[in-house]
Amino acid sequence: MAGFDYTGGCTVVEAGLNVSAPDYCGGSVTVNYSVSDQCDHSDACSATFTVGTADELIAICPADGSIEACHTQTEVNAAFSDWLAGFDYTGGCTVVACRRFS
Repeated sequence: MAGFDYTGGCTVVEAGLNVSAPDYCGGSVTVNYSVSDQCDHSDACSATFTVGTADELIAICPADGSIEACHTQTEVNAAFSDWLAGFDYTGGCTVVACRRFS
């Protein structure tokens, strides 16, 4: 709130700075700032702080995978690892990726 300030006045009272930041996933907060003093002087201004919204979260899955029979376990593990690497996502905000096996 350091950007809100005033000059002049006599025993100035500030109001409007008791607000919270918007949500990190998107939103805005408008601060209505006002000042007044004991000599009946007053002024006010407002400003808005906005956090943009994240792009839509989209999961990307590879096609079903397979490998022919009679490979070594090392070859199966490598093919499986390559297939797992095809899972990805785009967009979102602070994404947590989770793989579940069935």
